Amino acid sequence: LQQSGGFIYLVSHFGRSGSAAPQPLQLRHEIARLKAESRLPIALGFGLKSAADVAAVFELGADMAIVGSRACAVVADALAQGQSATGALGKYINLLHQGEKHA
Repeated sequence: LQQSGGFIYLVSHFGRSGSAAPQPLQLRHEIARLKAESRLPIALGFGLKSAADVAAVFELGADMAIVGSRACAVVADALAQGQSATGALGKYINLLHQGEKHA
């Protein structure tokens, strides 16, 4: 951790992205441990997709929520339907902000 830079990416669970539920107590402990050892922000990701997921990330003490796979799926779905990818992604991000506001 001493040689790390930028942020620390903490994987919420093992398996395929979006396939299993994270274990909140274990994640809370791991986030606290990382914060005790580093000043870098903690980004929690892997399997997150909803505003509730984002709210839970912040409640656990993480500094960032990563929703990469779901964001890519939103863009792919929009393109497949002939819709604006940026518009669809913007709507998705706005929904996620609702979770951030409630954390």
